[in-house]
Amino acid sequence: RRRHQGDDGRVRQQLQCHESLIKRMACAERLTGHSGCVNRVAWNERGSMLASGSDDCTVLLWTTANMTKVKHRIQTGHAYNIFGVAFLNDEYIVTGAMDHEVRLTSIQTPNKRTIYECHSNRIKQVATHPGVPSLFWSASEDGTVRQYDSRMDVGRRARDPNVVINLSRGPVEPQIAPSAIQLTDPSSIAPPTDGTRKRLLRKHWYSLSEGERARRLTRILDEMKWQRTTSGEVKSIALHPIRPEYIAVGASDPLVRIYDRRKMTLHSLQGTPLHESAPPCDILCPRELWSAPFEQ
Repeated sequence: RRRHQGDDGRVRQQLQCHESLIKRMACAERLTGHSGCVNRVAWNERGSMLASGSDDCTVLLWTTANMTKVKHRIQTGHAYNIFGVAFLNDEYIVTGAMDHEVRLTSIQTPNKRTIYECHSNRIKQVATHPGVPSLFWSASEDGTVRQYDSRMDVGRRARDPNVVINLSRGPVEPQIAPSAIQLTDPSSIAPPTDGTRKRLLRKHWYSLSEGERARRLTRILDEMKWQRTTSGEVKSIALHPIRPEYIAVGASDPLVRIYDRRKMTLHSLQGTPLHESAPPCDILCPRELWSAPFEQ
């Protein structure tokens, strides 16, 4: 409670807001209309519309001009609970649900929809690209993140080559995220070569104190340990709002994996040879969990 009220100076500095502003925050509107739990809400890019997805298998749209009245009630056709919802170019709603389906539904013509049946387990979240009005992604408990393009007929079936991340393959040889120790500006046009990076890393490593080396080594070992396990279920995804080439993935372990989409390729779960997903470009984990036991 004290942190929420702004008594923590570090939080106030990070949020760059005054304590009095936090104390004045209150519920502005209470929106009603669903007959089941609301699992996901999402604003459109302009912030003029809000979508809510529910266990009642419907999506309700609200406008900031009149938040007390439902503007659209979309019958998505999902058989079970909706867990993911997102706007696609203000013309379509993307939904993912417990029935393993991703659906792309027209806001103005709800009967106009595309059904993607490529996942084999519950879909926990969907995401769209802020600058490309046809691209979207889904994260599923089957361990995969899949990419779709509304202009193409790919992703309708499980064998379609639209897998970009696969954490369901079981134990694999881990790869340490190359930017776990950030030495360069990620926006730099010409990143250092592998040889230069290794020299910088070596110089940086020996400049650290003995305690800091031990702490970072513990983190690396824990990253490798967790990557050796079967992460399995993907729970959430998020695109960077300013640099959408980066996508963050949360799974059934303590790690947040950051991937560079420019290094990723679309592949299928079937066929020979099996294509492996690109390794993450960074891995994030709370300091408290670096040495903590974890049960999947």
